[in-house]
Amino acid sequence: MGSRAADAFRGEAEEFLSNFLRQPGAALEGWLADSINLQRFRNLTMVACEANLLLRKLNLSQKEVPVKVIHSLIEGASLEEEPQLRTCWANLFANAVDSRCLKESSPRFSAILKDLTVRDVKLLNALYERAPSLSSSGRVIDASFGYPELMTVFGEAGLARLKPPAEAKATTEADQDRISADVRELYSSIEVFLRHVVLHEENEPLPIEIPLVMSNPNLGSGARQGSLSVNVRRLYTFTMTGIAFVQMCQPPQK
Repeated sequence: MGSRAADAFRGEAEEFLSNFLRQPGAALEGWLADSINLQRFRNLTMVACEANLLLRKLNLSQKEVPVKVIHSLIEGASLEEEPQLRTCWANLFANAVDSRCLKESSPRFSAILKDLTVRDVKLLNALYERAPSLSSSGRVIDASFGYPELMTVFGEAGLARLKPPAEAKATTEADQDRISADVRELYSSIEVFLRHVVLHEENEPLPIEIPLVMSNPNLGSGARQGSLSVNVRRLYTFTMTGIAFVQMCQPPQK
């Protein structure tokens, strides 16, 4: 990129940022220089330009954003070097400064995105797209994911080594290693989602059959005694925070 193009690119980013920062635009460059190094500033510049383009395409104006929100956005975006995650940051920026206030921004969204990998984002978007419906209050209806559903979505997101992962059977030791790696990566992402309260975990008891000898009170003392174990399956559902976060990381709509 030539020096003139680079200066224009940088100037556009600084103009975008100064539009909603409470600090004077003239002091923006010095403020950034004190806060982040050159590489982080380049990262931030690319995110800011992409966010500005999103708003321009929709002819949307910007609003002033609380310092605690914009500071967390700048901090997180400046650290991001993955192109796909930069796009998420740009969407988060654009929705946060959208003057229509269609979506509520929060510093916690930056904290969540800062902790996600490309794999996490792909899986989260795939889970959200698979959720059947949203109520008027924004709550996901009948969108619980057990292990088979999680593995299916994991495969649909292009993350699985074996396809279809939900039905994959280990015919070789190498296949078993691939399945084990898929499961580890899946639940590594799920742990991140749970930690940030993007998903909620609950245990659902599975139906059980009680043997007649255990349930008939008329049998004598010589009747066989036994213990009853209840199996459960883990289900995962979106929280309100999770729904709002995914929506904030999508491009603003007209």
